[in-house]
Order: sequence, then structure tokens, then C-alpha cells
Amino acid sequence: MSVLANGTLIDNRYTVRGRIGSGGMADVYLCDDQHLGRPVALKVMHERFAADQSFVTRFEREAQAAAGLQHKNVVNVFDRGKVGETYYIAMEYLPGRTLKDVVNAMGALDPKLAIHITLQILAAERFAHAKGIVHRDIKPQNVMIDDEWNVKVTDFGIAHNPVDGDLTQTGQMVGTAQYISPEQAQGKPVANTSDLYSTGVVLFEMLTGKVPFDGESSVAIALQHINQPPPRPTAVNPAVPPVLDGVVMKAMAKSPVERYANADEFSQALERARDNLGAPAGKTEMRGAVAATPTAAKDNRKRNWLIAGGILAALLIAAAAYFLLVGNKQVVPNVVGRAAGDAQSRIAEAGFKSQVFSQTNKAPVGEVISQSPAGGKKAKKGSTVILNVSSGPGEVSMPDVEGLSQSAATKQLEALGLTVKVTQEFDSDIAKGKCTRTVPGVGEKAQKGSEVELYVSKGAKQVVVPDVVGQDIDAATKELEDAGFEVSSVEEDSEKPENEVTKQSPSAGAKADDGSKIKLTVATGQNTVPDVIGLAKSDAVGQLEAAGFKVKTTTTDVTDEADDGNVVSQDPTEGTADVGSTVTLEIGKFVDDGTTP
Repeated sequence: MSVLANGTLIDNRYTVRGRIGSGGMADVYLCDDQHLGRPVALKVMHERFAADQSFVTRFEREAQAAAGLQHKNVVNVFDRGKVGETYYIAMEYLPGRTLKDVVNAMGALDPKLAIHITLQILAAERFAHAKGIVHRDIKPQNVMIDDEWNVKVTDFGIAHNPVDGDLTQTGQMVGTAQYISPEQAQGKPVANTSDLYSTGVVLFEMLTGKVPFDGESSVAIALQHINQPPPRPTAVNPAVPPVLDGVVMKAMAKSPVERYANADEFSQALERARDNLGAPAGKTEMRGAVAATPTAAKDNRKRNWLIAGGILAALLIAAAAYFLLVGNKQVVPNVVGRAAGDAQSRIAEAGFKSQVFSQTNKAPVGEVISQSPAGGKKAKKGSTVILNVSSGPGEVSMPDVEGLSQSAATKQLEALGLTVKVTQEFDSDIAKGKCTRTVPGVGEKAQKGSEVELYVSKGAKQVVVPDVVGQDIDAATKELEDAGFEVSSVEEDSEKPENEVTKQSPSAGAKADDGSKIKLTVATGQNTVPDVIGLAKSDAVGQLEAAGFKVKTTTTDVTDEADDGNVVSQDPTEGTADVGSTVTLEIGKFVDDGTTP
């Protein structure tokens, strides 16, 4: 299946807003949930995998596994289904940035911030591991960070439940090369400690700004994970507190049994390290020196000089540390609400760098909506301040609401963040009270918060029927069609000339639906010739003329006085004849032949 077009409606529920990510197994789309009125991330499996039952099983397992992981540090999974010939999972949409974005923007993070983030990753792993789920792809790209430095772990696309068996073939590497454990690199079965190794790699990258192993190919990097010891973080970034070296090196031990046994143990080690970050260098050694027992006065004097020197060194080191960690910090200016360009200038003037991230928001386009660190907080001079800048409220694709009730359509449009203006219009095809269209139209884009026009049918327009009786059929048809009607006709014999309209239904002056049909009766131009033999001349002529015929009369002698003045013969005598043709009548004239008494 090709990339889903914006505006595509999936399962009559999810309207595609755009593709926001793509991986080896699936594409991810930002969609609007029309039922619940919220944005969701729709993960759609690549169609080439849909025919492989093992991939489908893995994909379905992801949905089942992730749906059971309801935890504040794990992305929520809402729904799953089928689109075309492939499958999708509907997940919580997280508009923040990835941990990878943060490291790329800021470089090495403050150790306490790195610990704060790692503890949340481990909290997610602890919860998943308790459910029998191993993530198998822990990496900064799968860690979302919000403005308050809260963490959510995403993408259980290759999550594994050891109870179900491993779908990965022996020797097949699953995961991302820079972050996989040695056992993953060798295609061996994974366990909870594999996630802990990957978390150690992520912590290394946060502390140093670099990954411990890198190379030109995934295979080359995987071999380093298997064969080479990782560098200590302090060897890459001397500013890393040495106490964190041991934590990272234990997490990244080659053998799983040499690592932390579980996420709790890893977390406890980090918390201890965090508690010791404030201790000045040399403090432990100084205590040891004070605790030594003198054996001679000379030794005592020497020891006292050593102690004094140690105290002086400790004070100098503490002062240097204070300057580096505290004294070199500046107050971050508050730039929320300012234009991005102005905000960056103010940040630069205060001695900081800045990194801008766009985010949909109802604030005006280009306005800073949040910053990290927050305004008024202190941060190291020269460090990076992250600015989240409004890209506007965002666009939505207009849904098809034709045929819906006004209330249902309004609810659907308002759920997309739109304001609705209702306009009524006549429509002969759509029932009264049902929606006919929107402006903008179906599939077109509208800004969230903008007003859209919803048109609702008033039913068919009522139109007064014109009087077309007596008109020629062509003229009558044109007049009716110009008035918005359709026309049908039937022929009928009558006294009227050929093609003249003799009747109409509905009748003239009545009201009928715009677009409805008017039935016309049209004269054929022929009529039945009345039988008038025996009638008085005046009566016979009257009937024939009323039937549309002309009359010619002649007289003929009759000997029966009763026939005097009456029609004694006619031509034609029966059947039909053209209207306007002549009927000849013979009128009797009494002649007494002497036989009359």
C-alpha cells in the first residue's frame, strides 16, 4: 500500500492528517479520532509484511502486549484494526520531542538530568518486565520527552514475551545496532537484562553526547558490542562525575549475569550516585587521612601539614567545582510569549544557545509557547535553551458529513477543533434536516479553531407551477424546465390541435417541489367523429364543432315529415378524423308526395 493520503478515513473513525514517521516494519500517521475527538498516532504495517503470518502475529502481539502496559512512562495503545490489506495500531499521540532530538540539540546532558530521565525509562521497563515483556529496542528515538522532562517509552514493535517463544530466527539481529546488547547482536535469546544493557548505552550517550560504539555498518557496530569493552564515560567527557562510570560499566557488562539483576537494582545504583554528586572531590581521601594514627611527633607534624594541605586542596577543588557548577550559571530569560526571532536574540544576549522545536498550538504562529529550562531558572552559561514555538493550531482534513443530522455533523466537526456556522439551503436530493455539504469541502484543509460552514437541507424548494394548458408542447416544456421542473407527457385524442397541451398535473397555481415532475396531456390532432344522424341540424352542427370539426350541410327531400330539419346522413359516419377536417351532413326537407293523410 502506498503512503496514505491526507484526509483518508480509516475504519470510519481515523482521519489521516499526515505521516510523522517511518520504520522498517511500519509507517506512523498522525490522525484525528472522529469518535473521541482527539489526535492519535496510527502505526500501519508495511503491506509487504501483511502476507507473512509471522509478521502479522508479531504486530498483533505488539498491540496485545502494549495494551496491557498502562503506566505513566509507557505510551498508551487504544485500538487495532485492518486498513486495506494490512493492519494498524492506534496509539497515544505524543507531540513532544525524542530524547535523540534533545541530545542532538544539547549535547551531553547535566548528570542529574540524565539520571532523572534514566530512572523513568527504568520505571517503564520494570513495569513491562513484570508483565513478561522485553522491549528489545530501547534507544533515545523511542523515548519521548515533554516540556517538564517527563518520559514515555514508545514502540513495542519488536517487544517480546519470553513465554510465547522467540519469533526471531537464530542468528537474526533484532534491534538498533548502536544500542543492542551482545546477546542480541549474536541473535541469541533476550531477557530483561538485555533492556538494561541498552539503557546503559542510552545513559552513556546522555552523559557524553556520543554512543559508545559506532561504525560504518550495523555489523561492524554489532561486533564491537560483542568483542570490545565500552569506554568509560569520563574518558569521553571528563565532566562526567566518576561515580557514574561504575554504574554505566556494570549496566554494559558483556555477560548478562554481570549486569544489574533487574531495573530496581539499576535504579538504586543511580539514586546512590545521584546522592553523591554533590560531594567534593577528595572528601573520601581526606577522611582516610584524618583517621590515620600517628606514631611520632615528626610524623604528627608531617601528618598535620598533609591534613592542612589536603584541606586547602579540598577547598580549592570545592571552589572550582562551585564555579563550574554554580558560579558559572546564569539566569535564563523568560521568553514565553515572544516571537521566536526576538526570543533567540534575548537568549543569545544572556549567554545561552537556543534550539527551536515547532509544535502545534492555538498561539499565533512563531510565538514561543514554552521553554526549557524555564525562565528565571539558572543554567550553565553557554548551554542550550530549548524553545517550543507555535506552528499554529494545525490543520485538519474536512470529513464527509453529507446525509448526517445537523447535531451529528456539528459534533464531528467540533471534535476536530473547528467552529461551526450552520446555513440552511434547499436541496431536492437530501431530506430536510440532513447535511448537504461543508465549506471548505470534503478532504480540503481547515485551520483548527477556524470557522467552517455547515449546510443543512431545508428539503426541496416549493415552486408555483406555471399554467401551460393551451400551449404547444415544446413551449410548455421549456417554460416548466426553466421553472425547475422535469416534464413527462402522454397523448390523448381531443378537439384540440395536434401537440397542444390539454391538461397538466399538478394544476396551474399549485406548489410543487423544485425538481419534481409535471405530467402533461397533449392532443394527438385527431378526435372521434360523433354520430349525429337523427339530430336536428342545430344540435348536430353544435356537437361536431365542439368535437373540433368543420361542418358542411346539404338538403335532401324526405317524405317522412318526422325527418324534416333533421340529419338523415353524414360523412364520415364513424371512427376518428383529423381535428379541423370537414364532416358533411344531409338535412331532410319534407316534400308531400300525396301519401300523407
